[in-house]
Amino acid sequence: MSIQTLSASEAQSFINQNWNDIFLLDVRTPMEYEQGHLEGATNIHVQSLPSSLEQIPNNKKIICYCLHGIRSHDAAEYLSSQNYENVYHIQGGLAAMSK
Repeated sequence: MSIQTLSASEAQSFINQNWNDIFLLDVRTPMEYEQGHLEGATNIHVQSLPSSLEQIPNNKKIICYCLHGIRSHDAAEYLSSQNYENVYHIQGGLAAMSK
């Protein structure tokens, strides 16, 4: 399985068009999440993913993000390795989306 990369503008359009069919996954720390996050996102720190898979639906498109896109890429790769399909990550993360 492979992950798909979305640019910031692609991600915004994708989220708007598929709102009912996506699971937004913020993989930053809870403190970072509290400082600001995408509306509707669920926060599961990247290091907690192995013990939190039951919280992540396998029947939706999963969009992972972090601040700059590094942790979200790792998280997306991990989810893909756990047989999750339709896994995406936002290149450049929140920093790119806020430009």
